[in-house]
Amino acid sequence: KYERKPHHLPLYTILNGRYLIGSAIGEGGFGITYLAEQTGLGMRVAIKEFFLKGSCTRENGTSRVSVPVADNEELVTRCLKKFKAEARKIASLNNDHIVNIIDVFDENGTSYYVMKYLGGGSLALRLKGGAVPVKAALKVIGDIADALKSVHSNGLMHLDVQPATILFYE
Repeated sequence: KYERKPHHLPLYTILNGRYLIGSAIGEGGFGITYLAEQTGLGMRVAIKEFFLKGSCTRENGTSRVSVPVADNEELVTRCLKKFKAEARKIASLNNDHIVNIIDVFDENGTSYYVMKYLGGGSLALRLKGGAVPVKAALKVIGDIADALKSVHSNGLMHLDVQPATILFYE
């Protein structure tokens, strides 16, 4: 289970009037990913919040993101534009091996994108169980190659391909 940190969104925050935030499930240099519920459908989703590590802070007791150091504002603005543009580009990809982005919105002084929640764990988790049978490994390698081909042919680069970022459907 992922550890809750003070800069995470408060549990049970409602985003965009329809997403109920649960636990944080991941965090990287550009954002925090949460497990959430789309309340209208009762569907689990993953929501990535733009939160540039080292430049953004959460205002005490709120969901609002701010940039306390003026020198970082230009960098944060540039990265935020890139975050939103990449979300739109990824949403336009049509590949069964790339997670679907189903919504993008601005709130709390930052941006979010909503993805289908896969819930089947990561390749890293599966590898902890020991060796993967050759046939299964070849299938996963083929699926990864297909996804990366789609990403690269659309002018994007995945800069964090590793077992922890390769996810499976439930």
